[in-house]
Amino acid sequence: MKIINCDFGEFLIYGNYVMGIINEGVVFDKKKYEILLEIFRGHFKDRPFGYISNRIHSYTIDPMMYKNVSNLDDLFAIAVVSNNSISVERSYKIEQFFYKGHFMHYDNLNDAHKWLSPLLRIREMENKV
Repeated sequence: MKIINCDFGEFLIYGNYVMGIINEGVVFDKKKYEILLEIFRGHFKDRPFGYISNRIHSYTIDPMMYKNVSNLDDLFAIAVVSNNSISVERSYKIEQFFYKGHFMHYDNLNDAHKWLSPLLRIREMENKV
C-alpha cells in the first residue's frame, strides 16, 4: 500500500484500487480532479482499477467531474462508502446519473470491498486475454 497526501485529502493506493478520503469542507473541482488523474496514471499505468470513496467527512463534488471520470477507460468501478444516508442519497443519485461505469453505495468498507474485489478479478482476466 502507498499513501499519498494532498491538500484536499488522503489516498491509499493498493494493487488494483484506490481508497480516497477527501477532507472536510473541500469543493472537489476540476483542478483537484486533474491532480488525482496524475496520481492514478502514475500508479496504474493503463491497468484497470477501482476507486472506493470513503466519505467520512462532508465535502462537495462538482457533479460534472463524473463526466470527466467516465472518460477514464481504466477506472471501471466506484464504491461510495458513507453512513450519512440523507446526504449520500441525494449526491449518489446525481453522481450515478453522470458516471456510466459500475457505481454502488455502501454503509461500510467491508461491503464495498466484497463488491469491488470480484469486479477487479474479472477485469484483470479480461485484460490478460
